[in-house]
Amino acid sequence: VIYFEGYLYMSLLAHAMQQLEEPYSKEKIINLFQNMKEYDFKGLKLNFNPETRVILQNAWIYSTKDNVWTQRSIGD
Repeated sequence: VIYFEGYLYMSLLAHAMQQLEEPYSKEKIINLFQNMKEYDFKGLKLNFNPETRVILQNAWIYSTKDNVWTQRSIGD
């Protein structure tokens, strides 16, 4: 099983760094993510959830055995 989230989070962080002005700070990055509502990121709609502090609501899991991608809720 390969998790797609690791790629997405790193890609999203790289994208965020391009959006921010230097000097970078943890606060600037957090603020940027907290303000993401219905944000279209490479075809994915991202919404920051202030209660769970999660931006990706679903996980995409690839089964190498079945050669199938499955979408699961992060809360599962």
